Amino acid sequence: MAGIVEYVQQELRTFEEAPFNEVDSLVLSQLAYLQLGCLVPPRGRRGSIPITSLFRAEFFETLLHQVRDPEKNLALLAALCASPRFRSLRLCNFVDERDLTEEKQFVAVTVLMEGRRRYLAFRGTDADVVGWKEDFNMAFQSPVPAQRAAVDYVNFSARTSMDRLILGGHSKGGNLAAYSAIHCPRQVQNRLEAVYTHDGPGFKNDPRNEPGYLVVQDRIHKTMPQSAVVGMLLAHQENYSVVKSNRMGLLQHDPFSWQVEDGRFVRLEEISAGARHMNDSLNRWLSTQSDSQREEFVGALFGVLDAFHIKNFAKDEWDWQQLPAMLENLKNIDEETHKVLRHTLMELAKMSVLGLSKSSKKKS
Repeated sequence: MAGIVEYVQQELRTFEEAPFNEVDSLVLSQLAYLQLGCLVPPRGRRGSIPITSLFRAEFFETLLHQVRDPEKNLALLAALCASPRFRSLRLCNFVDERDLTEEKQFVAVTVLMEGRRRYLAFRGTDADVVGWKEDFNMAFQSPVPAQRAAVDYVNFSARTSMDRLILGGHSKGGNLAAYSAIHCPRQVQNRLEAVYTHDGPGFKNDPRNEPGYLVVQDRIHKTMPQSAVVGMLLAHQENYSVVKSNRMGLLQHDPFSWQVEDGRFVRLEEISAGARHMNDSLNRWLSTQSDSQREEFVGALFGVLDAFHIKNFAKDEWDWQQLPAMLENLKNIDEETHKVLRHTLMELAKMSVLGLSKSSKKKS
């Protein structure tokens, strides 16, 4: 078995010889995590650049700034630029919108493919805390700013080209891909070839009640690892496939851990029993909370992070050992909510220490 880097290195067939698939989607969605603004033309500016233009040593530091696991991302980029399957791709319409006041983080890039098709890649949550805050806001707010921006991005792509569209993203990016597919106009939906959400969280409201969902549901492909946490949040029993990961727990959210064999993800029958229990408990707790209670929970969670002066998870200079003492200072929160809050903060801490901090350690 291999990961997505090995897949790109070993899959030498062109898209004419082997159709676009879910692994290709995860590979291209990973491009959206790179800091592409230094090279890719922004949305609205004419022109595009070949993907091979990204592989320039003088831009590596900028491209990989605060990107999780820069070594694997660089290896993936090198493989893409050498691959007969991917090296003819071109990039355009890069967007990077952040607004602390609006609590918005939206990043997207368009990948031009042969055959008059384009893949719209939406970035998932990166290292900035503002993006994570927007993710949690999904529990009580719909739509969040990034979801509205994603619909606008898809509509812009449809207005400015006659190409068929493929949408995809990892983590929040997958949510944005699915949301925009459900809420874009019918004439745009008719041009959607496929929609991929890779371990993307669900929605505050059941999408099956949305008229647009009925139109595109057969084209939405959801994948998540066996210990899925993110992908099961706010889930409404949408169809999904389980992918084998070579990591444990929350770290299975890492796309580089997903296993590929014979050009396809290695499938498992269902998520693990432990993940199912944890997700059932969390979603059951969420179902008992009103929107105002959910908002209060999110405010308390990010209030703790603010007290730590944590603005970016890619920095690892905080003393997480102070966390229990800080939780003790939380007032007016019932025992069950306090338990969920404590668990959530511990998972964020674990992710930061074991995963996200790799990007900053690279520079030390």
